[in-house]
Amino acid sequence: MSSSEVVDYAQEIESLEQSNRALMKRLLQEGPTGWVTLFRVSCQGQSGSTIYADTPKWRSFDNGKFHLEGRKVISNLTLFREQEASKAFLVCQDYICDGSVTKKATDNFETTNDRGNWKKNHLS
Repeated sequence: MSSSEVVDYAQEIESLEQSNRALMKRLLQEGPTGWVTLFRVSCQGQSGSTIYADTPKWRSFDNGKFHLEGRKVISNLTLFREQEASKAFLVCQDYICDGSVTKKATDNFETTNDRGNWKKNHLS
């Protein structure tokens, strides 16, 4: 290899490195920022879980039981990720709904399981 070829290669490498630095700078400026929080609810006795884009709330059923669920179900996580591509990452908060929350006459809520150690007033 001649010295002129070495100089040509060195110049090409320097040019590629400059292009790479400019591209990295642009990607960092235009790249994903922030995050999206998802809420995954798993119900005891049911297989799988449901993912929501909003915070789950207690919902009442006719039998006096309460259940955690959101309003904005995410049925296709891949599509959701594509739609939220501007976000740097996803945060997933997990909830477990055991289906044992009932309303008492005093407007307090408590679990009906044997432990009975969980109470919460004025569930919304």
